[in-house]
Amino acid sequence: MDRLDARRDQVLAAVGRAVRVAQGHWVYQWMALVWTMYGQPWWTWLFATITGTATEGGTESAWAKDKLTTNDVYRDRLLAKEIAMFVDLGDALGMSGAQRHALFVKFLHLDWMRRSAISIQDLCMYCTLRRSRFADCILPVPNDGGGFRQFRNRFELVQLTTALFNVCTLPPSKLVEWALAQAKTDPVVQALVPDCDKSPPLRLEIAQVLLFVYGTLTPNEAHVKSALETLYLSSSDSVAASHGMMTLEAIVERFPVLIFPVFWLQRTLRRRVLGTKFWAALQVRRTSWGSGQIFYTPRELMDEAKAYRTATDERDYVHAKHDDDDETRHVMTVRTKVLPVDDGGGVVEEEDATGPLGFAATIQRYSNEATAWQVTADNLLAAIHIKQVQMDGNMGAEAVGVEYTRITKALRNGTLTPKEAESIRKSIVKQYGYNFASFIVGHSHLRHNQHDAAAGQTKHKVKKQADDPENWQKLFDPSTKRAFFYNALTGESDWQLPPH
Repeated sequence: MDRLDARRDQVLAAVGRAVRVAQGHWVYQWMALVWTMYGQPWWTWLFATITGTATEGGTESAWAKDKLTTNDVYRDRLLAKEIAMFVDLGDALGMSGAQRHALFVKFLHLDWMRRSAISIQDLCMYCTLRRSRFADCILPVPNDGGGFRQFRNRFELVQLTTALFNVCTLPPSKLVEWALAQAKTDPVVQALVPDCDKSPPLRLEIAQVLLFVYGTLTPNEAHVKSALETLYLSSSDSVAASHGMMTLEAIVERFPVLIFPVFWLQRTLRRRVLGTKFWAALQVRRTSWGSGQIFYTPRELMDEAKAYRTATDERDYVHAKHDDDDETRHVMTVRTKVLPVDDGGGVVEEEDATGPLGFAATIQRYSNEATAWQVTADNLLAAIHIKQVQMDGNMGAEAVGVEYTRITKALRNGTLTPKEAESIRKSIVKQYGYNFASFIVGHSHLRHNQHDAAAGQTKHKVKKQADDPENWQKLFDPSTKRAFFYNALTGESDWQLPPH
């Protein structure tokens, strides 16, 4: 699914660029003007005449409160007071009538049991999301008495809209800050942490984050957890200090796979419900409120949005009164629709990049989980290799930072020499064994570098063939207590020496 999502993003980006180029051409602008002035009204009148339908279906008046309270489709699922509150909430957030209707249609898809309320399980199944403790906490079920039907563990339409606003408009740094803080205090996580992970404190924090974000760990996630514990928590603090891994934030920044699921949940909800551009515009608006509150109730959200909109309208009125040029009038707010913004809400991300959790904006821009795994694997390879060099006494603590940056950059750019790649893999095998080395190399850039090196050898017709006996080295796997053979040219490994 990650590859399909990445391919879909590439196709959508290419289509978007083509559309923007076409829209910028004068022929398109001229044809759009002609269609708007002459073509669209004529075809609308012709369609209404043939079908006998009204022509106001696409206007804002069709989605007014008095029209929806008598609409059979809405009244089949919602109460009259619920419809009125939903319209008021949408108006406070600047949603158009068509956007409100699109959200209502999405709610109908989720409400497959026709109970006029949905559960977190329904939302996660519809979006193909992994249910975790983080999902339960970031989408808290309303308290009893907060809805119109007194349902337990279910969201009504107004409550669902508010919950989606709380999640989808949260800036990346605030999202990471809340997730790390909540993982330390969540009672369910505290009850599930095993006793072996409660000391030292940093080990406890890593275990809490993994339980909070992932829940039950897959074998790959368990491998990363054990590697971090062995690397920084089972030895003296000098290694962790020389690597700069003394806080949970530093570990999350260097190994982003620990926290990436929180961004994937937010991104998936944005895509499946109303689209990324809509939520990015609301995120910009929420940031301008200047409030640090994370979770709003429907009434609090309406009051906050209306208060800010009133202050903005008054400020715009003062500017328009004292300055009559066209440019000042152009920047006045449009209340009926969400203003379009560039992809991702770049203004908010740049502000986050300057804060203490600025790395969160970078992790949020990863296309899929495979990218987070690749960055994590590269950093693990560099950290394990440098630790092995330190244990051999060939590197001081003052040179760790420079060497670490050089290795990770060489892995990312594919400029690592075959000798360095062989040395890095030997360090992994020596400390963690052959199986872990195959796993972590398979997720890193080193896998591509090895294939490129082998292809380069074949292309330039090097006399030494890859299957020559002198290219295979006999190594020992400490985890399985068994010897194996490693090819320095291709990066291949085998338990027995291949025939020649």
